[in-house]
Amino acid sequence: MGTGFISSINSLEYLTIDVNNDNRDDIVKIYQSDGNAYVSTWGNQGNGQFNFVDIDAIGSFSNDSKYLSFDVDGDKRDDIVKIFDIGGTAHASTWRNVGNGQFDLLTIDNNIGGFGDGRQYLSFDVNMDGRVDIIELFNLNGNAGVSTWLSQGNGQFEFLTNDFTLGPASSDRQYLTLDVNGDQKTDIVEIFSGVLQTPTATSWISQGNGQFESLRPDSLGGPDSFPGTEYLTLKVNNDNKPDIVDISYYAHTGQVTTWVRDDPLTSPVYRFFNTVAGGHFFTASPTERDAVLRNLPELRYEGVGMRAAIQDGDDLIAVYRFFNTVAGGHFFTASEAERDFVIGNLPQYNFEGIGFFAHGAQASLAEDTYRFFNTVAGGHFFTTSSAERDFVMGNLSQYNFEGVSFETGFA
Repeated sequence: MGTGFISSINSLEYLTIDVNNDNRDDIVKIYQSDGNAYVSTWGNQGNGQFNFVDIDAIGSFSNDSKYLSFDVDGDKRDDIVKIFDIGGTAHASTWRNVGNGQFDLLTIDNNIGGFGDGRQYLSFDVNMDGRVDIIELFNLNGNAGVSTWLSQGNGQFEFLTNDFTLGPASSDRQYLTLDVNGDQKTDIVEIFSGVLQTPTATSWISQGNGQFESLRPDSLGGPDSFPGTEYLTLKVNNDNKPDIVDISYYAHTGQVTTWVRDDPLTSPVYRFFNTVAGGHFFTASPTERDAVLRNLPELRYEGVGMRAAIQDGDDLIAVYRFFNTVAGGHFFTASEAERDFVIGNLPQYNFEGIGFFAHGAQASLAEDTYRFFNTVAGGHFFTTSSAERDFVMGNLSQYNFEGVSFETGFA
């Protein structure tokens, strides 16, 4: 966690945009002066600090306008989309990023539904067509309703769907978009006031079809630190993972606090297929992987199967490893009771200790890791892919599905 400072000039909203093409997300502050909207750009120095770059005007100012930042026209630069009210209807105008903190008007009038009533807007690629879309969040009978507006690639947006809700609705909730679990899909992080006004974040994991499933909430700061704080997401420390930045005010000066993503499941678990025994082998050791590649040609390398932890930590459990001296494959279990049963009753299994660490099957902190038993080869197979799970269940009758064994990260 790092802290920096940004000067305050009637600030309205903050966006994150790489304005100078250095592959670091910068902070763009939008504020009003003399009835006009201006942007001031603060360059990311890569260490949690931000330096002033430039100021530019982006049209007229209104108190209820909303701003998004994403690449509208496919030129690999994030632009600014302003959402504003015309007669109770939301309209979108696009300001194209021309580099170094300057923005030019691209399109001005695109109807995207109703306006007001606490609406919030997010932007990400909903339908995986390579274009960033607009997601409208609104109060739907006490819940956060979700409407999707698909980008046409030219500053125009067309309505797709509004058949999903995202938890309770409240005026002080904030929403961010980032890939929480490393599966290359954009998820939604809901930030709200928890116990004693402690900022609390709930991650809604994208299922790739416009639906989302929630993970366990986590805290961002201490008691009484939620009111008046604004949250952004950007990559702060060059680890290629999105982090969360909160901006609060002390003595009329903006204070920036960085919350670096803390994901224990970062170590790759390598997967091999045993072409002789017919089972799969997994290892979290690069040394063992290389030894298998050199010396065991019957084990065909299939890449990274999942991501786990190689050291114990909070909310982690051990995944135990056995070698089947008869079938020639390996068996993994996160159950201490199953481990003890195998040790006490199945002498063909040599206990090899802890293979890696993961979350428990009911933790809701990572991805379900599905387990199958190969009734022909006698070994077990594990996958985090629901598509692969469904394929095995539908096409490989020799595999008996045994449910979720533990939780790991996507490869």
